[in-house]
Amino acid sequence: MIKCNKCGSSNKDGSKYCGNCGNDLNSSVNVTNNGNGHEKTLFCILGFLFPIIGIIVGCIYSKKDKALSKSIIISSVVAIGLQAILFIVLFILFMIGSITEGTDFANKVNSCRNYCGYNYRVVNNTCTCKDGTKYDLETGKKIEGNHGDNGSMNDNHGDSGNLDDNIIPEKEIIIDDEVTDVNMSNWKRDINEGKEVVTVIASSRCPHCIAYKPVIEDIARKYNIRLYFFESDLLSNNDYDVLTDIDSDKFRFSGSVPFTFIVRKNEYINDTVGYSDAQDVVNFLNSNGFKIDENYTYESNGI
Repeated sequence: MIKCNKCGSSNKDGSKYCGNCGNDLNSSVNVTNNGNGHEKTLFCILGFLFPIIGIIVGCIYSKKDKALSKSIIISSVVAIGLQAILFIVLFILFMIGSITEGTDFANKVNSCRNYCGYNYRVVNNTCTCKDGTKYDLETGKKIEGNHGDNGSMNDNHGDSGNLDDNIIPEKEIIIDDEVTDVNMSNWKRDINEGKEVVTVIASSRCPHCIAYKPVIEDIARKYNIRLYFFESDLLSNNDYDVLTDIDSDKFRFSGSVPFTFIVRKNEYINDTVGYSDAQDVVNFLNSNGFKIDENYTYESNGI
């Protein structure tokens, strides 16, 4: 049998012309078996590595060389199938990891709430209460460290047992981690430069946050307050971690929004959770050094 190197059809021994495409079986085209083989291998590799390009090339060769065209297209289809399987496997692993991580964090938050009530923060495996008491969330045991006080091994947190929030040791607030969001970059700069900054951690889907945003923004505009309002669900994971991991014993973000906190001259001043009306906002700000007109009222059409 003689195989036509143009279309790949088999012909009887002694045939001069291909019965399928009419190619001269004795021509130079038909004696380049080795060259054709290398060409086929090269195109099949190309189709496997770059399946879209391979399919296009295969279609181009469909009339000139059906056998080569078929091989290229098969290689491309196999590559696409393998890539799809790999994507599905990686996606499933990612989802399992995300669910596991989310469940683990939720369990840590619940455990910390049981230890501290509603004033706490969770960083890695450590739960810190408002009074500075810390717990190891892996073992469930109280951490008998100095909690930033006088270095002694007792558990009074340097405040002689008084849980007054104003006696919690101060820490200079400096944001060291890199951020990607433009507003986060400006927020980081202003915090690090010691400016007076009001920050709100909110969510784009929280009805209280939606109602709160125009009020706090109106107050900030009228009284020249440096305000940053972040909808945390729209931030990258890294930016969210930077925003919710302020290094201060007073920082008590637990995930509830809207969460408003004040930093002034690199010192953590105070925070509050939730929103009910404009008067509450005015009272919170005035009690922490701002001078808002107590008769301020929010008018939605005034923005």
